[in-house]
Order: sequence, then structure tokens, then C-alpha cells
Amino acid sequence: MLGRVLIVEDNAEVARLVQAFLTAQGVDHTWCADGPAALATFTDQFQAVILDVAMPGMSGLEVASALRARPDGQQCVIVGYSGFGREVDRARALAAGMDDYFVKTTLITQVLARIKLLVALRHTELPDRVRAAAADWHSEQQYAASVREQARDAKDAFARARSKWAAELGTTHAAFKLRFLPAHLMHQKT
Repeated sequence: MLGRVLIVEDNAEVARLVQAFLTAQGVDHTWCADGPAALATFTDQFQAVILDVAMPGMSGLEVASALRARPDGQQCVIVGYSGFGREVDRARALAAGMDDYFVKTTLITQVLARIKLLVALRHTELPDRVRAAAADWHSEQQYAASVREQARDAKDAFARARSKWAAELGTTHAAFKLRFLPAHLMHQKT
């Protein structure tokens, strides 16, 4: 059975829904409405933290980092959730020390099942090779998300520069292509 869970959520209605579900599942829990309160409340009595990432003041990313820096925060499972669903948001959450990350539209039953699995794994002795492979996989996922974000940024910067050049030349994109691109590139989509 899952031990105590700390819910950190600034929206009282969302917190009540999560609390009602955990109560129905027989899970002991405590709710904090912000990051500083969560850090003051947290002890090694909590097996898991359900943490809103986007909170005013102290963000969930900052709370996760602060918890991981504490001796009593090393072994708890931290699961973040937010309305942001981009891969870079997930990568930032994992980099801050969260064990998993969900978009708020995910069913709470799935979140709880994942927390139970992570808690069980945390308390099971796994061979060092398995732990190393899992760490490598997480690192690769974070790197892949970072590369995808950089590629999107570069593509956006190029599109802005192309539009700026076309505007400075007083020409349309099609005319710009005809004047300045080599023939073999003119037939490719840009």
C-alpha cells in the first residue's frame, strides 16, 4: 500500500479533486497550496509528492530541486503535472529531479498507478546495470528533447530572418526564392 502523499497545488478545486480520489483509494495525504509551504511541511514520512509545475511564486521545478537537495527528499517519488505538454516541459521536469511528468488531462488513476510503480521500484534492489541503463535512457530522452527544441528555435529564427530579408528587399517570398536561391533548391519546400 502506498504511504503518505504530499499534494502541492495552488488551485484549490484541482487539489480537492486529487484529495477526494486519494481518500477514496485509502491513501493518506496532505495538501499544500504553494512551494514554501510544501518545503516546510515535507518530511521523510512522505513516500510521494504530486507537484503542480506551474505555480506562482516558487515553481514546481524549484520545489522539486529543493526537495532533491535535502537528505530527506532523496528517496521520495516526485511526480509533476501541468497544463504544458511539450517534450521540453517534460525534460525540464525530469532535469529538476522529478521522477515522472504528466499533463493535467491525464486520468488521476494513471498518475496513482505510476506513483505506486515508482515507489515499488524505489524500494526494490535492482542490479546496477539496470539502474545505469535507466539513467542512460533518461539522459538520452532529455538530450533528444533539447535537440528538438533547439532545432525548432533555429527553424523559427531562419523563418524570421527570411521574412525580414524579403521585407527589406520589398519582395515576396516567391520572388525572393527566384532571385537568391540556387535552382536546385527552388523546387524544395521551405
